[in-house]
Amino acid sequence: MSTFHVGQEGPVNALTLNRDNTQVAIGGRNVFKVYIIEDDKFREVCNLRASKHLNLNHYLATAATNGHVCLWNLTKMGKAMQEQDYQDHKRTVNKVNFHASEPNKLISGSQDGTMRYFDIRVKSAVAIFYSNTESVRDVQFSPHNPYTFSAVSDNGSVQLWDIRKPEKCLLQFTAHSGPVFACDWHPECTWLATASRDKTVKVWDLTTSKPTLEYTIHTIASIGHVKWRPQR
Repeated sequence: MSTFHVGQEGPVNALTLNRDNTQVAIGGRNVFKVYIIEDDKFREVCNLRASKHLNLNHYLATAATNGHVCLWNLTKMGKAMQEQDYQDHKRTVNKVNFHASEPNKLISGSQDGTMRYFDIRVKSAVAIFYSNTESVRDVQFSPHNPYTFSAVSDNGSVQLWDIRKPEKCLLQFTAHSGPVFACDWHPECTWLATASRDKTVKVWDLTTSKPTLEYTIHTIASIGHVKWRPQR
């Protein structure tokens, strides 16, 4: 294992890896870049703030505090890079997430309490899911079922949805005593990890209609993100 870093012009609020973990995209108020991960360094290949980049065959989705969800095509230059600018949400968008097996499908979760399901070939959301909670903090497609996604909210709840049935969630339960900031599906079994301001990470078995709490991890501070280690 090796450790290396690269400095930025300002705070970085989000990062995401591509599917084979060879590139990383970072974003913040003044930063929007893509790096290739090499053996001993991060090599910058795209700076979307400066329109300086190599020809990359990739799409990126971004979520903004003004409620916009944008789709970026890195094979293009200048303003043409922004292929879609969805303005369906009314408040800050906390999370966007591409479908695991359908690259044209995208979901978002917002402070307005809704989740929007997009087909990037269409100009507006194709489905709206109303959580009836204060704010949706995270949304994650299940790697085990192409129609299922999870959503976590400020009121401590977890919801499971079927993208074909936006009228009502499949399952809802209270997971934490404070806002749930993040969730992540285990890559191999039907476990969902949830992370909260109540200083715990919990692991839920969602195999049946009644969630089973498998593990609780107590920490010394609020948890903002959680991620399973791949292939472990």
